[in-house]
Amino acid sequence: MSNSNRPYLSFFVIEHAGHGSAALEEQRHGGQHYRFLNATGRWSARGTRAVPLLAWTDRQEVEAAAAVASKARDRVFKVSSLGGDSLVAEQFAAFSERHAEALLGYLPYATAAARKLEELRVKTINRVFLGLTRTLRREGATPENLARQLREQTGDSTEWPSDERFGEAWRTQHAYHLLNNPKIVHILKRLSDTYLTGKSEAVTVEGALSVEHLLPSNGRRSGRWLMAQGA
Repeated sequence: MSNSNRPYLSFFVIEHAGHGSAALEEQRHGGQHYRFLNATGRWSARGTRAVPLLAWTDRQEVEAAAAVASKARDRVFKVSSLGGDSLVAEQFAAFSERHAEALLGYLPYATAAARKLEELRVKTINRVFLGLTRTLRREGATPENLARQLREQTGDSTEWPSDERFGEAWRTQHAYHLLNNPKIVHILKRLSDTYLTGKSEAVTVEGALSVEHLLPSNGRRSGRWLMAQGA
């Protein structure tokens, strides 16, 4: 239904046509579902005041931006248009130079917009786990029931990543920027445990672990660092 009290808005946006959660929603609920690039470099069905969708009004500019994003992320994104008097201007951010890094990949959660998104996700995930607790008490606390309940979470702030999506993110994203030290330590420790055999010596660690770089995290300095070490 048209809302005559609102102006008609029209924007170009960058669409991720092969986004996993959109495809999952189409399988479960039918119809068409979309994900668009937002100000944190991530993909969402709609924008919010905290995390708006990136928007353009010039077709050539958005196509150039989509080409940059496609090359940086090694997949093809397309340009779509959104229009109507139901759109809310605050849910969109006009693309500018300060959004350039969002084309290249996920922004660290240290950024203000990403931090607000993460705070919303944490609050929502807390509610999800409260619901999971009630469901598992009723249906039985088994790995199968837990996995099924997590797979059924499809909202933007509740979606649980599949093993494939987690694996892709772990291989392609900057874990040191996205995760804090305890989370990285936990993942690396679990990975290390997979290499243990019956002949491995048990190691007991007293105190907290930390993650240290063996090489400089700034790749532009790595060459000089290696030369200084005689490598």
